[in-house]
Amino acid sequence: MTKEGPYGIDIDTMVRSDLKNVVDTAELKGLNKGIEQGAISERRKNAKAMKDLGMSLETIAKVTGMSVEDIAEL
Repeated sequence: MTKEGPYGIDIDTMVRSDLKNVVDTAELKGLNKGIEQGAISERRKNAKAMKDLGMSLETIAKVTGMSVEDIAEL
């Protein structure tokens, strides 16, 4: 015997659907966070390479969007 929730929908089906939505949302958030961290890492790597080539910190800041202070710490 199945239990029915509102509107005659099977409760087990509702719970499975809710859990799937939670997992899908968590996976998407994790993926987006990973992409963001990768972009930050790449930006820092590029800024370090430009700094090592002798480019001015101000130019590097304009190109990368990073602050001069953050670039100086690389």
